[in-house]
Amino acid sequence: MKLSVKLAALARIRAGISFTKPTGYNLGKSGWVTASFTAKAKPPLAVLEAWLDEIYRAMAPKKLIAALD
Repeated sequence: MKLSVKLAALARIRAGISFTKPTGYNLGKSGWVTASFTAKAKPPLAVLEAWLDEIYRAMAPKKLIAALD
């Protein structure tokens, strides 16, 4: 399974995460990260939840983001 996401903050520190690499086609330079997992691997849910939170906060209207905090 592969997952590609644009993560401005995490892209800078992704070097320490073994299952990620910059997304191809030069998208990695823009903050896109691809995570790869084998069929038997258990993805780290805390990391994936943090990614989803970052993506949501980058895209959602400020009113909805304020409701989270």
